[in-house]
Amino acid sequence: MSREQPFQLAPDGNPFPSEAACNKAIKDKGDAAGRWAPRKHQGGWAMVDVDALLAQVADNVEAGATNQPKQRYFFIKISERIGTNEPRKVPIVIPPFLDIAVKRGVKTVLPEMAIEVLDHAVREDWQPSPDPRQPMVSGGTLRTYNYEKLGEATEADFRNELAGGNALTNTFIESVRSQAGRRLV
Repeated sequence: MSREQPFQLAPDGNPFPSEAACNKAIKDKGDAAGRWAPRKHQGGWAMVDVDALLAQVADNVEAGATNQPKQRYFFIKISERIGTNEPRKVPIVIPPFLDIAVKRGVKTVLPEMAIEVLDHAVREDWQPSPDPRQPMVSGGTLRTYNYEKLGEATEADFRNELAGGNALTNTFIESVRSQAGRRLV
């Protein structure tokens, strides 16, 4: 099914330079229903049609793996937060296939491509150097979101959890709709 693109850039074809400029364009569009929301995009801002974006995600989930290799699914558990600066829910975004927030410390089902996103989310580990001229040296990379793989799951397990809003919160989608007038998460 072909749908309208959910993103709109500035008239010159580039992202809007600021969130305020994007909000002005949304206001000029006469968006009383809160259908459009600003979102960071390619170093600037774009207008996002929230309903079209959610419909596109739903279409991709319904279409399954028509143009992708067969997806494997796994039960995982993402480690709890260590500090207050870490998010309570881990965002996993693979446009336009997946846009979810996974609760920490809860057994959940994820497709292999989402687990690969977790594997690529790394940060540099810095350690004190014995050389006083160079106070810190790289100690390698650490995973941003540690997780434990608990076993293989099925696509039906993933779809049931996604539909039920268990750890793959449907409330996240509802929060996107409710914040459309302010800012898309």
